[in-house]
Amino acid sequence: MREITLKGGILCAGILAAAFYAPAVWAQTPDAKVADSQVKPEDREAKIKKHFAEMAETLKLTKEQQAQLDKNREQRKAEFESSREKISAKRQELREALDGTQLDIKKVTAIHNELKELMIKREDQHLAAILEIRQVLTPEQFAQFQKMGAERKGPPHGEGHDTGEKKE
Repeated sequence: MREITLKGGILCAGILAAAFYAPAVWAQTPDAKVADSQVKPEDREAKIKKHFAEMAETLKLTKEQQAQLDKNREQRKAEFESSREKISAKRQELREALDGTQLDIKKVTAIHNELKELMIKREDQHLAAILEIRQVLTPEQFAQFQKMGAERKGPPHGEGHDTGEKKE
């Protein structure tokens, strides 16, 4: 019986440690994102325009398609920027709450929940943008668009890593 209690205590301690450690790790931003957030808005806009020009050339967009995609992007630009700023501010708030001298678990949890909600809204915005793009592009262009996105971002998390399994 004592062994079960000891194992249960260790398991409970591990779960609690993970629960407190996960938000701290999640609140950290990778160096690339930190560097990107420090880029001047006009430099970011120039980078985006260059990317879209390259994409238009690769996908062989018609002038009508290009105009529609530009219109859609302009309509969503403020929405995306607002989401990015809110998420960045909420991450900073979470870091500060975790780094404070007094840990207020309820406050940290509330901030973390607000951050998750903001990220869900951003994902909804992202999906809506992709659906708009899908309506403008031909099936072949959209397939190429997806391929370009995958190449740009690399393999999804967990894929493309050595798992120790033999490949045939």
